[in-house]
Amino acid sequence: MYKGYIIISPALVWNNKSILKLEADYSNNDKELNKAVFIAYGSLDDKDSIINPTDEFISMIKIHNYLDLKFVPKIFEMETHISVFSTALTNGFKTIFFH
Repeated sequence: MYKGYIIISPALVWNNKSILKLEADYSNNDKELNKAVFIAYGSLDDKDSIINPTDEFISMIKIHNYLDLKFVPKIFEMETHISVFSTALTNGFKTIFFH
């Protein structure tokens, strides 16, 4: 539906990490993903609910190496789940719209 996505501190553990299964299913059928995705979290986010699942998702996307995907992951040092939002949003807009 959209060409660009900004994802900040996602709760990928929701629904038993169903997003990871969706991505794996997608990669089995499609090798192209004409999108721009900026995904970020703060280094002080919760490890079990944010950091570890997001790192797993980032790894999966990199492994599948989709054609036409601009994928930019970023970890903001010394930021929490709350404090990371504004700086990540600004960086996300720059990534999606100006690069």
